[in-house]
Amino acid sequence: MNAHDELGQRFWEQFHRIKDSLAAETEPIRVAAKAGVVYEKAHVLARAEDAEEVGRLIYTRLRRSADVNPNHETGLCRVRIGDDGPDDDGDDWGVDEALELTRDARRADGKAMLTRNHIVSIANVNCCPADEPVPAALPLLPAAPVGSFTADRTVDVLVVDTGLVIDFPLHPWMTDVTPVEPAPKIMFEPGDPFLKQYVGHGTFIASLIKTVAPNATVRVSGALAGIKAGALPEHTLAEALADLVRDGWPDIISLSAGTLVQDQYGLAGLETFVRRLAEEKTLLVAAAGNNGSDQPFWPAAYAADPDLGRGVASVGALRHNEAKDACFTSYGDWVKVYAPGERLVAAFTGSPDNPVPYRYQHSTFYQCQFLHGSDAYATCSCQQPEHLGVLSGAAVAGQTTFTGLATWSGTSFSTPIVAAMVVDWMQRHDEAEPRKAFHDLMATAGTALVRGVPRPALMP
Repeated sequence: MNAHDELGQRFWEQFHRIKDSLAAETEPIRVAAKAGVVYEKAHVLARAEDAEEVGRLIYTRLRRSADVNPNHETGLCRVRIGDDGPDDDGDDWGVDEALELTRDARRADGKAMLTRNHIVSIANVNCCPADEPVPAALPLLPAAPVGSFTADRTVDVLVVDTGLVIDFPLHPWMTDVTPVEPAPKIMFEPGDPFLKQYVGHGTFIASLIKTVAPNATVRVSGALAGIKAGALPEHTLAEALADLVRDGWPDIISLSAGTLVQDQYGLAGLETFVRRLAEEKTLLVAAAGNNGSDQPFWPAAYAADPDLGRGVASVGALRHNEAKDACFTSYGDWVKVYAPGERLVAAFTGSPDNPVPYRYQHSTFYQCQFLHGSDAYATCSCQQPEHLGVLSGAAVAGQTTFTGLATWSGTSFSTPIVAAMVVDWMQRHDEAEPRKAFHDLMATAGTALVRGVPRPALMP
């Protein structure tokens, strides 16, 4: 069995989409993949405070000079340690060799001096949501849902995702929703009539927040813009996060993206941000990922860190209309709570007067990819609804059109539900501290069976 077989067809389908997208950037990023982890070729990350020592380390161990330029705002150095090589998905142009030659070089806290520059993507082992959107047959909401109270407290939510589609104002309930950057004017590739993949991901998330918490004030960043296939290097995400909070921290950050890592220490690229977060009042609500395993998914897994986790809430997904885990959800003690995340309906793009065409990228499977035997359920998003995808090699890929709403699955979407429930709690109880609101909300949580084990669950 080769490496591609071991990681699975869906992983490699999406890996190549990410690879091509990042290579087409103004400053191209070349990526490799090993053991389910996608990372930048020929580069490593180090802490800014270690810059001088890292320069010496690279010179003495790797026998090459390196420009080690610290970014003190992100606390990082991105260092080139290899030369361009063959376009082989498993050839990382010197990263593995550099990490091996410097393995014994440790910081005072025991962490490695050098780490990979991971590619952070829209939450799952497939580097994408748990499934692809399908049109929802429900009519558009005529207006924002009417709450049973008048909110005197403004609660700000920052969604760090793919931005907003240009037609998001067509949805009447999307009041007090604004893009951090201008809404994308390019939703299609030149010469391609079909909607770009993941363009509506951030809009869908914002819609869920406004449905559960109609009085929320929501800003949506396009840091993970759909044109980038919902992915970017961790050092770039660190820069984006630093920029987004430079003028002030929001009450809540909703982040439906992350990555696996190959050591137990998390993401070096986000460590400075998470340390700063711990000293603020902001609550980071982060997706646990759609890996269907207990392998920690970062930055959500920071929720289990005794020092850094007090500002992080990690969220897994429940299946449709059941207090049980969705097949795709990541799980484990590092996941703090579960919420509905399968077949949710929210705003997407298009309208009855202006339908937007979409071509499916991935084929569905003939059986569940995560649960087997009596644990599997026939309606899981691995199998239903059936369609053929162009990246899966289908001769004729499935096509559809969107007229405003979509049905979609993933921890990407259970995450904003929890964020919105915290907003609602803060406004109903006049609570100024989002972390206390989450703590008090969790005291009311029910339970759901997650891989047969009772775990906390929140239902809006």
